[in-house]
This record gives sequence, structure tokens and C-alpha cells, in this order.
Amino acid sequence: MVHTCALGMQELYVRRLGAAVYFSARIEPLLHVDESMLHPDEQAWASIICLGYPLGEATPFAEVRRMGAATAWRAAAGKLERRAFAPRYLDAEAEGRLGPSDMSALLRDKMPRAPRLGSVHSTLSGGWDSRLLAGLLARSGRRTRAWTTSADDGRDDDLELAGPVARALRMRHKSVVPADQAWLQDVREVGQRVQYQASMHTWLMPLARRLHRARGPLVDGLAGDVLLKSLFVTPEVVDSRTPAALRARLWESLSRGRVSLPGMFAPETAARLEGLSRESFDEVSGHLDGHPAAATLSVLLSRTMRGVAISPMLLFAPECDVHLPFVDPQVLTAALQVPAHSKMGGGYYRELLDVAVGSEVGQLPSTNDPRPKRPFGYRRQASAQAVSWMAATIDNDDAVRRMIGPKMRAALETPAGNERLRSQSGLLAMLQAVTMFAVWRSVYASRLTHEVPLLSTTP
Repeated sequence: MVHTCALGMQELYVRRLGAAVYFSARIEPLLHVDESMLHPDEQAWASIICLGYPLGEATPFAEVRRMGAATAWRAAAGKLERRAFAPRYLDAEAEGRLGPSDMSALLRDKMPRAPRLGSVHSTLSGGWDSRLLAGLLARSGRRTRAWTTSADDGRDDDLELAGPVARALRMRHKSVVPADQAWLQDVREVGQRVQYQASMHTWLMPLARRLHRARGPLVDGLAGDVLLKSLFVTPEVVDSRTPAALRARLWESLSRGRVSLPGMFAPETAARLEGLSRESFDEVSGHLDGHPAAATLSVLLSRTMRGVAISPMLLFAPECDVHLPFVDPQVLTAALQVPAHSKMGGGYYRELLDVAVGSEVGQLPSTNDPRPKRPFGYRRQASAQAVSWMAATIDNDDAVRRMIGPKMRAALETPAGNERLRSQSGLLAMLQAVTMFAVWRSVYASRLTHEVPLLSTTP
């Protein structure tokens, strides 16, 4: 039997040919078990473009599936059968919640031990998740080193805010500031590492390379914001009158309406992308209808597991021994038992920080606090060279070029459009996703069939 965990954290892919099921930790080997032509998965690419990542069991190739959460393939008596099981976290009731002190103790118990040689390493941004985990490590007496990098967002709040936290915790701290052309130099390698399933993680590669050389386990704050701060779960979402309305509001929040902005895509392409992605999201979250934590689990099983988890699982790992305390089964269940309304706005999290790391550290400025607006600065991912490369990549693929609308074209072709990329993160995200689509089509051009229209890219 081959199976996943309750969250589907493993990168485990399968391809069925006849009576056999082939499985691999990477997509690429499964493409070569035969020489047949392969088909783009339209739903996967719709979600990669609309949301930043595929959903459910989809991959860029229709022939290859990623094994979803709580699923298994079993061979018995000469037969293959696909099974699913109900994760224990589905039984979590929003009652008997753990108070901040107990939650802090539970998280502290999930920290890795420091090795005999080296340290425990911790990513440290300007947010609360990494601050909480780094503080628990520091207060436990473990040899710990914190690492911060530039988010390449034109403001670099992480670099500004992480330093005071590290000093207050008396931790060794290293900031990794990438070179000006780092994004352009890394984008192809990152595409290969993430198997062309997300275009948002390139900025992390310089930090990942440094961590690959570090001795000791790495602690990452994946999912803390979703489980303990109810990220994307607003009162409007939780109080939706029907499950369908809840899913629609969540999808809108996760997609931020980018794909339907006028001029972003050709009209028929925009409608096709949105329709396919919404259909996928309904499939992923529909089985949660009626669950008290349906909204939180929908975000966790979509954005967190298929999008955000790519950085610790495919950029930091396998070279690093990555530990993810927030998705430990006990922590997950305990977090789901805390009612969503008490976590919204950060009230529960602030109490947890004060208990776990002390108010001196917990109340230091963070990216969760209101901050005065500042003008955007230089962005490596929006440099003239990066934009020129994206424009050339898209121009080399007629089908992809027909997908984009006048707003995206202007961003590629005019000085004023290039300038908007510094401050319009949504436009830049869409542009990078479409560019990655073109790169993927180029890499696999000899294996991809063109029998089926791709995302309605008609002339």
C-alpha cells in the first residue's frame, strides 16, 4: 500500500497505465514510463494562474495525479483499489479550547533537539509565526540561528522587523540580501524544483542555498497564520448563509479577483480560467460542507498545502531537515478546536505570543500591525531585465501570447507599464504565472499534444 498523511503533505505522484499504478516523489520520472503524448491539465493551469498553485490532485499534466490528503492505493489479490480515510482532525469540535499557555507548551514540545554539532535553524520574517517558533526555541536553551531574507516586495518589511526580534531573543541572526539579478538568475532553477506548479517562490532561493549548507534541523512556520490567526477567514466568510456562498467568498479572497480585472486577460480566457479554477476549489472543499472549521480547512488544504508548502518542501528540503510544528497532528487538532471568531483579528495569537515569548518580544512591531504607507522601492522580480525576459518568453509562444489582455501587454511593452509592476503585485503575479506556463510548454513541447484547445486560446 502507498498512502499519504491526513493533510497530503508528501509530494507523492501517481500515473496509471493499464493495470499498473506507478508512483514517484517527483513528476518527471512518471512522464517517461512510456512514450505517449501528454496533455496539459487545463484545471491545474487555471488554478496555477488564478490562485498561484494547483488544487486537489491536479498537476500540470493530465496523466499525472498528486495523491491527495488521506488517500491510498492498495494492491491485493491481483487488484488495485484506491482508498480514502477520514482524518481525525475532522472530528475536532470547537469546544474545550486550549488556552494560550497550553498551546504554547504543546508547540514547545514539538521543537527539534539541537544536534551535537551545529544549531537549530529558524526562518524569521516580520510576522508572528516565525517569531513564535524562534522564541520558543530561544527560550528552551537550544542553540538557535535565525535567518531572514528580502521578500522582494519593494518594501522589505521583513528585513526591518526581524532584527529587533532576534536581538530581543538574544539569537544569532543572519540576513540574506540577494543580488540585484537574483530573481532572473534563479527563476528557471526554481521552476524545475517546484515542477512548474507555482511561480511565487523564486525570491526564497538565495536563502534556501544558504540553508542547504547549514548543519542542523530547520524550523518553519508553515500554516500558523491559517490555524491560529484565521488567515483569509473573515466574519463574512464564516457567517455565509450556505456552503456554496462560503466557498465562493473564499475563492474570491484567495484569488483577489486578479484574473477578472479588465485588460488582464483576453475576455474568453479570463472566463475560462475563473470557471475552471472555481470548479476545482469546489471539488477540494465541498466535502467539508457543514464542518465547524470548513473555512479554515479549505484554506489549509488548498493554499497552504498546494501553494505555500512548496517553499519548505521543495526549496528548503530535501537538503534541509525541515520541521513544521504547526501541522503536527496534535497541534492541528488543538488549533481547530479554538473557535474561528476568537482568532480573527489576532486576539488569540497576541495572547499566545505574550505567554510564549513574553510581551517585550510579542509586542514588537510586526507585519500584522498597521503601518504607514511607503513608496515602493526596487524589485528584483520587476527589473528591466526580468521584464524583458518574461516578454520574450511569452512572445515565443503564440497560444500564450493570445491569452493576455492589453493591461498585461502594456506592462511588458511600455515604460509606464513596467513601472506599474513595482507596486501592482497582482499584475506581476499574473505575468509571472503566464510566463511559467510558457516556459513549461517550451520545456515539454515535444511531448505535449495539441489536439485539445488550451484554455480557449483561440486566434
